[in-house]
Amino acid sequence: MAENPLPQVNDDSGSDESEESNGPVLRRLRKISADKSTLPSNRPICSKLSLPEHIAAYCEKRELIRDDTPISCDNAIVEKAMSNYIIAKEILSNLSWQDKGLCKHVCTTWRSAVNSLVREHFHLVDFVYNMQRKVFDHDRLIKSNDFHKAPMAVLVFVNNAGSAMTAYCKDIIPCPCKTPCKAKLHSILDVIHQRLCAPKDCMFTVVTSFLTFMPLPSSVTYSNVLRHYHKQGSKPFIGGIYIPDIPNVQFHVLNIKQKNRNTMDFQDDFYDVLEKLAETRIFKGVLVYATQYYILQSFEGITLLNYFKLLQQEIPFALAGCIIEDTILQQSQIDEMIKGINDGIDYASNNLISIGVFTIPKNDDGSDNRENYNFDMFSLVIQKCEWTKPKIQEIINDFAKKVPHFEHSVALKLSCIGRDKKHEIEQEYFRVAFPQTPLVGCYGNGEIGINHPPRSCSHGQMSKRARQDPLKDMTYSYSTVFLYIGWGKIFAEPESPNK
Repeated sequence: MAENPLPQVNDDSGSDESEESNGPVLRRLRKISADKSTLPSNRPICSKLSLPEHIAAYCEKRELIRDDTPISCDNAIVEKAMSNYIIAKEILSNLSWQDKGLCKHVCTTWRSAVNSLVREHFHLVDFVYNMQRKVFDHDRLIKSNDFHKAPMAVLVFVNNAGSAMTAYCKDIIPCPCKTPCKAKLHSILDVIHQRLCAPKDCMFTVVTSFLTFMPLPSSVTYSNVLRHYHKQGSKPFIGGIYIPDIPNVQFHVLNIKQKNRNTMDFQDDFYDVLEKLAETRIFKGVLVYATQYYILQSFEGITLLNYFKLLQQEIPFALAGCIIEDTILQQSQIDEMIKGINDGIDYASNNLISIGVFTIPKNDDGSDNRENYNFDMFSLVIQKCEWTKPKIQEIINDFAKKVPHFEHSVALKLSCIGRDKKHEIEQEYFRVAFPQTPLVGCYGNGEIGINHPPRSCSHGQMSKRARQDPLKDMTYSYSTVFLYIGWGKIFAEPESPNK
């Protein structure tokens, strides 16, 4: 491993060569929107959100003393309501998933009611916070459904303007603070994390210039659809997908920062983690975002991604990704971003490559066991040469026939900006092939992907590097990669390969 260190990023701001090769990165790092000394003294402060006091007390395992006046009511009626399973379940169904978790500890009846509610909710939720539309309501977080159960993963796509978007506490409904802050702002990404994830830390945020957001036509979020990047402008936009907890399925995040230039850090943070996972779990899908600090093709043999294949040679998996501007992963990085907003600095996380991995348990013999978990992932690469409408339609339709169609599903579309007006064509063809699948994603400057299931193509269509070494055929340009994630009942089985 020591022979393959991460590529270095030249931080010498005085070097012309550095400016040309890493221009977008260095300009973003050095860009200061307002010097601290010139900021007005009455400028509102962006305040970090904390957990609600009852959630914080539970996480810290301490007693919470409330200074509230109890409501006077008939104890006999309260006792009957609390002990009635049907009434308790109806009441608890209106609570957030965080509060449901606390209510499980009240009594066995409430625990049963919460467990029943959790088993009933496996649908995903697409959500959007859109400042591009001229809507004057307070709460701009629009969601296709309620967040009934704990999330497994929250995949967020935000443009550059949205990553630093803030709002006054009093203008956010419901208010994120118990008592609205006066003359203080909150980061919208922090608000979304608190409302959807906290105290879990499973939000995977991608920052890039242009996004795609295509919910189902029947969803209340459909009025915010983004089909083509030229129409987006520079106004803030945040869109995402909330994937609920699915039994036995786990979402893992691996992140490599600039500090990992040291080979030993890289070994500990990546290879050792993957080897440990591979002992007991199977990779179903890999989501990769390389930032502009890190040009994936320059990493010799793209050893990083090949390692997934080396660890799991017998069982195929989906893989999709692209080169984007930045990622924001943990609450700690949101806190750093808030500090940057207050300091008037354009925040950059220094993440080199961020990877999300979906896994399921192995069988005793190490084999896949999809039928027991009703969860699977598939990926499709549409290459640079596949440009015509009939060819794009044929590729997507063929993919739709080869994969199962699940009761619950979402697709990520990661595409090159250079495909231009083909974006809308690809999205519309995908919607026809998968009419019940929301579509979200972004545009990058280089794509990463594997065809799973494999595509049939003649030897002449296969790239030269793929014929020489199939492991290296993961990176593309002027292409589109779709990642399909499905769970629950299977409504349509894939066609037999012999057909």
